[in-house]
Amino acid sequence: MPFATALASTILVSSYAQAGRIDDSKSVFDRLEARTVVSWNAIFNAYIHTGRFADAKRAFDRMPARDAISWNAMIAGYSQYGFLEECRARSAVDRMPGHNVSTWNAIITGYALAGDPIQAKAIFDAMRRRNSFSWSALLQSSSHDLDLSRALFDRIPVKDAASWNAIIFSHARLGHLDRAKALFDSMPGEDSVIAAWTSMITAYARAGRVDLAKELFDRSRVPSPVLCNAMIAAYAQNGHYREVFQGLVEMSLRGIRADTITFVLLLMACSHRGLADKSRDFFVAMVADHGVAPCSEHYNCVVDALGRSGRVLEAEDLVAAMPILPHSTACRSLLGACRIHGEMEMGQRAARGAIGLEESSGVSSDFVLLSNIYSALHWQ
Repeated sequence: MPFATALASTILVSSYAQAGRIDDSKSVFDRLEARTVVSWNAIFNAYIHTGRFADAKRAFDRMPARDAISWNAMIAGYSQYGFLEECRARSAVDRMPGHNVSTWNAIITGYALAGDPIQAKAIFDAMRRRNSFSWSALLQSSSHDLDLSRALFDRIPVKDAASWNAIIFSHARLGHLDRAKALFDSMPGEDSVIAAWTSMITAYARAGRVDLAKELFDRSRVPSPVLCNAMIAAYAQNGHYREVFQGLVEMSLRGIRADTITFVLLLMACSHRGLADKSRDFFVAMVADHGVAPCSEHYNCVVDALGRSGRVLEAEDLVAAMPILPHSTACRSLLGACRIHGEMEMGQRAARGAIGLEESSGVSSDFVLLSNIYSALHWQ
């Protein structure tokens, strides 16, 4: 296979995964005549990206050759999906031909996510070399203890955007808004640390201070869709739906292009309010006017909005017409609407679809619940 063709195919594997189309990713990968470590990494990361860690582990075990990217992604996968016992036993790490800073950073992050700061600190202390991500990961692990976080932050030799965001996020998440804001105001080059702005806006929203979130948002001079999405989410979280929908207009006026997340937020707002027509209008505009390709989350929101408004036949038609494999969330939304509106036959189809999707994806957490709901559809 020519190099250009192989490269294009590998890019397709990654692109489909980012759009949630893992079956298309696998189809492209399976058709590759000559697979390199890069193409194997692409399918492996595709599984990680879509939450199919069991498939990722199988792909990893089948790799004829692995590089540092393969191993680091695998360790990160262990951490991300809670398989920390394997990291704790060091079985995966010890098999690596060579360890680097990224490997240990991934493990520290895993312990941080699992709420185990002692193990995170033990790994950090044992590291011969550290970088800014090492310090940020350790800060993340101590985010529950603000005094410890601040002591660690003060020890960082060179504070970068990640470390500033970590310390600000720690204070904001625990509701210490004044201290978070003081840190934010003392941060050098604040406009460049989008994540810190987002943390502050999100913290104000959680505290119900949409006014302060908007005041901070208006101060920003960086045309960032991430910030706009954070502000739209702040409005949605506090029930300011008119402002949520106005957010798309404001983005256009600022010359900022709406993205996938923007429309997830808009469609979720429509779903919560049962605004079926508005959800369909946004969905059409998303594709036709903004060039955003729909993903499963977009479809799920429209299906839910249609179901909440009693338009269950349209909801079922949309599920059937989805060009990507429907997520079980869409089938469950349809199932709930069928129960409410007494659509028994359609409800049975939705239940079968939801259970089938849960089984095929390897996710069993809702299987018993779905089975019970399916049984309950034999209404008296």
